[in-house]
Amino acid sequence: MTIFSSLLLAATLQATEPPERFEPGTPSEVAARLPAAYEGIAEAGFSGIVVVTHDGEIIHEAAFGAANHATGEAFTTSTAIDMASIVKTYTGMMAAQLIADGRLSPDDTLADFFPQAPDDKAAITVHQLLTHSSGLPGAVASDEEAIDTAALLERSFAADLLFEPGTRYHYSNTAFSLVAAIIEQVTGASYEDYLLDEYLHPAGIRHTGYGRVHDTGNPPSDLAWTMAGAPVFASSWGGPDAGWALVGNGGLVTTIDDLIAWRNAYNAGELISAEARAIQQSPYVREGDGAPSQYGYGVVVEDHPQFGRAFWHNGGSGPFSAHWREYEGTGYAIFAAANTLRVDADTAMLAATGGIFGVQIQIENRAETADWDAVDFDRNAATRLAGDFLDLAQGGTEANRRAFVENRMIQGLQDVAPMEGHFGMMDQIGEIASGMTTTGMVEDSDDGMVLIRLEAEDGQVMILEVGFEVVDGAPLMSGIGITD
Repeated sequence: MTIFSSLLLAATLQATEPPERFEPGTPSEVAARLPAAYEGIAEAGFSGIVVVTHDGEIIHEAAFGAANHATGEAFTTSTAIDMASIVKTYTGMMAAQLIADGRLSPDDTLADFFPQAPDDKAAITVHQLLTHSSGLPGAVASDEEAIDTAALLERSFAADLLFEPGTRYHYSNTAFSLVAAIIEQVTGASYEDYLLDEYLHPAGIRHTGYGRVHDTGNPPSDLAWTMAGAPVFASSWGGPDAGWALVGNGGLVTTIDDLIAWRNAYNAGELISAEARAIQQSPYVREGDGAPSQYGYGVVVEDHPQFGRAFWHNGGSGPFSAHWREYEGTGYAIFAAANTLRVDADTAMLAATGGIFGVQIQIENRAETADWDAVDFDRNAATRLAGDFLDLAQGGTEANRRAFVENRMIQGLQDVAPMEGHFGMMDQIGEIASGMTTTGMVEDSDDGMVLIRLEAEDGQVMILEVGFEVVDGAPLMSGIGITD
């Protein structure tokens, strides 16, 4: 799951009277212009790797920052990274093949597999689970909590539905873990065993998995770490193996090489059939009113007026983020991963997209462009919201933090993570801001943002961006991000 919203780096297409459709360059043209396309993310502090392929072959790869900031070891395509919510694409892939084989139906219900499902959830269908339209909450446990399947079911069935199943879209990690539990019932194998033995290992993909593949007590040397010195496994699942807060929806550790091999095998028909691919990659449920994208089975289907149709998924876990994307009919795909909150994999993907289509995508540095005012958090309700959040991140009590999440965040942001996840997010921001002084602020009521500038004694600057929406006359927090 991801707690942090990408609010702080504004990507803007710089073009005059753009044509109806941008045309991608040839592989040699794209490879030549990608270095310039990445200048913005490099200047903004991107730490990670971004790879562009054409017809399955790498035409350009670029690493920035360090996979391990303590040693200076660089990112490579074999660095172990957290694929986070990209796991949903794997879950959807397996479910789509089971449907194509007649072993599972989109109309099967929770009651068909779990007789204990309560009346309000008994009729939730596999299709609704796979398209985030079940009404289930985003999470029922923190990522690192080692709950078993029974605890997942108990908590899921006890949770309040957010809406009548099938009537809306709401992103739910819980729903995909329930799909994983259903896959185990249908196949008689554990989720990880079925994924590895039936799909990945036969295709030669051998560095993707949970505890069966990765020994957290004896990790590989080529491993992504946070800037604070925590290994990727600690962020992925925090113990010797993943619990059912993650299984099926996130936390698999992989490499860029494995992600590329997976998409190549997928598109070649070596993993699932053409019928199953069509089932998975069909656009079923729009991701919110007016959204340009729809959700398939663990895959986003987005139709862009200039770039055309793209299939993609992203994910984040604390400072780690990842993104894969394919532009249909062009042969181009993008794979990115990051180990910093400052510039995420989504932003690296945007830069690569600019290089592919020959469009300048400018990354706005708010520290340089903002017209900073004196700090006055009591100016109005929106600035008080931002100031109160910063205070809580820098040392608020558990009771006050809980009250903030429950009463001063929009429902969608609350549902991104369980309470422990929100506390962890506050702790991370507090750690990064430790020792810094608040030196400026800007309120942008049109965009619903409050920017806070913090500065360290050595001159390092951090920008905390608090997004807000006005609900019933009061501003509620809608997102958070940081940059420097």
